[in-house]
Amino acid sequence: MIEIEESGVIFGPFEDDSVYQIENSECLPSQVSSVEFVWVPAKGIKLVLVEAKSSFSDPSNSEDFDKNLQKIYAKMVDSLTVLMSSKLGRHPNIKQELPKKLKELNWGRVTIHMRLVIPEFDSSWLPPLSDALKKRLKHFLASLGVPKANFQVLNKEIALKQKLIKETP
Repeated sequence: MIEIEESGVIFGPFEDDSVYQIENSECLPSQVSSVEFVWVPAKGIKLVLVEAKSSFSDPSNSEDFDKNLQKIYAKMVDSLTVLMSSKLGRHPNIKQELPKKLKELNWGRVTIHMRLVIPEFDSSWLPPLSDALKKRLKHFLASLGVPKANFQVLNKEIALKQKLIKETP
């Protein structure tokens, strides 16, 4: 079992063959930014990209807020693009790094989900950030046939309910 400590929480535990810590890959092109990890839950018909942040800019500071939105956008887009490209043989070294469940993933049937986890975020701060990121990702998600609802911004409470993180004392 794998647990991933990031942004003050512990993600997992996950089956060893179901999680790829893409952020730790030594095979990613230098221009590519990535999420923390990618996870295929037990049934193998869902792919979850997870990015974690300890904080996020206040929307009233539009320059910083837009810069951080762009970083999250790039991480989601780059990570999914690299994974799909590895399936097509364009990144053979990354394909070799993938755990069994990602190698066996049926890309034609999998539902793609994206999660931004900001553990200490107040629930009332989630909708404006979620809406802004969905707007930024709108064209990318539509081009892949991914419903906007499959992108979510979570705090610790919601991430616990979704079993992405474990309860810590």
